[in-house]
Amino acid sequence: MPRLTGLITLSLAIALQAQPALSKPTKEEGARKLAAAAAVLKGLCDVCCERTDCTPDVCKTEAQKIIDAVVAAWNVNYGKGSNEGRDGIGGYLCWDWARFFRDAALSTKPRCWIAEHGMAWEGAAPPPGVRRVCHYWLTLYACNQRVDECKVMLDDGWFDGDFVHRPPWPGAGWPLGTNPFPPQTPEKESGIGDAAAVMILVLVALLLLLLRGSRWSKMQPA
Repeated sequence: MPRLTGLITLSLAIALQAQPALSKPTKEEGARKLAAAAAVLKGLCDVCCERTDCTPDVCKTEAQKIIDAVVAAWNVNYGKGSNEGRDGIGGYLCWDWARFFRDAALSTKPRCWIAEHGMAWEGAAPPPGVRRVCHYWLTLYACNQRVDECKVMLDDGWFDGDFVHRPPWPGAGWPLGTNPFPPQTPEKESGIGDAAAVMILVLVALLLLLLRGSRWSKMQPA
């Protein structure tokens, strides 16, 4: 029986390790899923604007502007980041996308929406010196009401493949935090400078060969 138990445990461990990780979203997939968030935001306007100065119509108009700006931020920045690790999406990490999305939402100057970043830690606090996984996103509150019923969250799809979330996401295993954004991931080098440098070296080499050939011909007896 102990041998059988050991085989079952080993098989389970192998099966768990063999489970494929979530595939990273493409630029097109992310844009499509973020654009679909407009319907979720507009639905909150009907629920959350009944007893506020914001009318559902104004709230919905602003919701569309926010989502249009967020999608534009996704399309402009996707592929420009330098992070090529397993946690990078389009070259950027979750806090980079949360910053891009928040700035995009605020750029529309909404009156009926609160736009700010949110974050959470995975599990309980580890011992000092041990790294702890975190996740960042954009939090939006409809009609300026800071309650879960009026709350929607947008991220880069890293967490579970979805881009649009409602409470109680991210769940009990991810306690919410208040940490500010970490430093932004730098853009990747375009490579244009290196290519230009190589081209210049090639041209210089050709010029030197031409000059050398010209001098050699002048040195030959007539």
